[in-house]
Amino acid sequence: MKKFLIESSRLCIDMIKKCLAWLHCHLFPAEKREVNLLYFTIFFLLVFAMSFSHFYFWKAPFSGSSIFLFIHVVGQSFLETGLLLFVALVINRIAPRWVLSMFIGFTFMALSVQYVNFEFIRFSDTCMSYNAKYIIGCGLTHLVENLIGGYVGIKELVLFGSVIVLCPFIGIFFYRLTYPLSKRISPTITLSRLVFGLAGTSASLFALDLLFLPSVDRLTMVKYQKILPFEATIVPQSPNLIQLSKPIAERNENQIDLAVKEKKWTAEKKPNIYLVVIESLRKDFITKEIAPNLFAFGKENFSFKESFSNANATDVSYLSIFHSDYPYHWASMWKNWQGGSVPLRILKDLGYKTNVYTSSILKTFSMDSFLFGKNLNLINKIDDFSLNLKAQAWERDEECFRALRRDLEKEGGQEGNLFILFLDSTHASYSFSEKEPLPFLPISSAHLFSLDANNLEPMKNRYRNAIHHIDSLFGKLFETLKEKNLYNDAIIAITADHGEEFMEEGALWHASHLNTYQTSIPIFYKIQDNAWKPLDDCTTQVDIFPTIIHYLTKRSDFDNFFDGRSIFEPNRHSSRVAVMDNRYFPPREFTVSKKNETYRFRFPNPNNIYKSRSIEVLGKKPSDQDLDDLLFPLTK
Repeated sequence: MKKFLIESSRLCIDMIKKCLAWLHCHLFPAEKREVNLLYFTIFFLLVFAMSFSHFYFWKAPFSGSSIFLFIHVVGQSFLETGLLLFVALVINRIAPRWVLSMFIGFTFMALSVQYVNFEFIRFSDTCMSYNAKYIIGCGLTHLVENLIGGYVGIKELVLFGSVIVLCPFIGIFFYRLTYPLSKRISPTITLSRLVFGLAGTSASLFALDLLFLPSVDRLTMVKYQKILPFEATIVPQSPNLIQLSKPIAERNENQIDLAVKEKKWTAEKKPNIYLVVIESLRKDFITKEIAPNLFAFGKENFSFKESFSNANATDVSYLSIFHSDYPYHWASMWKNWQGGSVPLRILKDLGYKTNVYTSSILKTFSMDSFLFGKNLNLINKIDDFSLNLKAQAWERDEECFRALRRDLEKEGGQEGNLFILFLDSTHASYSFSEKEPLPFLPISSAHLFSLDANNLEPMKNRYRNAIHHIDSLFGKLFETLKEKNLYNDAIIAITADHGEEFMEEGALWHASHLNTYQTSIPIFYKIQDNAWKPLDDCTTQVDIFPTIIHYLTKRSDFDNFFDGRSIFEPNRHSSRVAVMDNRYFPPREFTVSKKNETYRFRFPNPNNIYKSRSIEVLGKKPSDQDLDDLLFPLTK
């Protein structure tokens, strides 16, 4: 037996050696050969197809701007392929053959990265570099927490890692496979001809930009520039700048802290406050069929014809909700703020105890410290169920409500408490119990999403079922509060961090567009005194805590330290602001809406918005008469 095992092992080792020798011989041959032009031709066609296909997916109208971009797609695809071919020809002349093989592996890896970028743009209308900012910003530890938390399956991660490792070898194999055919059908090419072609193409694109780029619609360029192989034109397009009456004022924590302390806050009563922030909840999905309890709650209490988030992603929206400030302050405040949320400081001064129950991960970007202060000094307790990695989001949400009901039973649970819940079931991949009968069928797999705008119902049904499950938890909470005679006196605010898009404008989920789908959210209030009435039919997240504090203290003089205004304040400004998420980096793009008009702007230098005296207009420009009034929220 021992002899058989030794002999078998020897045969296996010999076979492995022969396989490795064959691979080395065919993947890294020693002899010089012509460069495989067929491989690079296929490379060019694939790069061109990936860029050009977005015109089809987005149903781009035929116009001068689309012709301009099409020429750039062709030219830049040739430039990218030609530059790689140039390097391959040089390596083939001066270096060993194995160096060329390694370079071919690199080119195939580059092509694979472009395919990933193509898919990112296709389903989220954001490029890969934009999403890489998330990894840079949150760090490896927080990234792993999010991945394990269920947003990406372990199988998908293993598959992705395997593809990265195998990708260069697949490229080398494909290069070798197509080489015999290339030798028969491809013409020879010289370095001088290639250099001439690259120079001619570059000069042509440069001239095209000088002559026609100024007349290309700026909004079209902003949307489609990301599909170009280089994600930019040769000559940058000049921005359309308008002057601000004064720079944007930076938030100074020390000054605001002093201003808050000078107010001497008092409240006659301290009813319990319940603030619930639901992940990715779009307003038009709150219907009698999908969310009967929330729908009835909105009808019975304060809801609004128009209610919006101030950003299209979670972290920057939390700034608006808990700091009552517009999120273009995100980068400055996130880096420098130490004491946590100003509204929570005020409530603490009023004697409130703050209890937090979270299913969502609050440690990303150190959001827990940003909201609740260093060492979480603004809160009395936190039940962090996001740490339970074995539980699904719907199970963690149930744990939040169970913990809240337990705390209501404790001594002191009947008044003077702020209960904050962060719910996560409605975040993609939309979580709910599949053991019970589902009201909305059919459903898609948790990690399988359709990019076909005409075949989104199974994914939407997942979303509807997740909302329906959360709604059932609200029904139980309302019953509990009524049974314990806590409902009538309670202040209840229910909202979302942002909305959710289902390819209505070419993207899935959120953090990609500042449109109604990604920013329209429910904002519901319940208070005890029926004499208090909202004086506006439009509100945003920055108004939530000013409204609560106004009701408690009967004071609304918050201009010095809040961007938000109470819904009961008679002289509210009618403009609303929404800021585009920019991951770890300072937000750059934002919209200001007034009545039925929405204007889109950019900060020319987002790294230093407080010293800028101008902003860029994207698309429609407001009249000079309306400009100061429209931009009042920025420069007040």
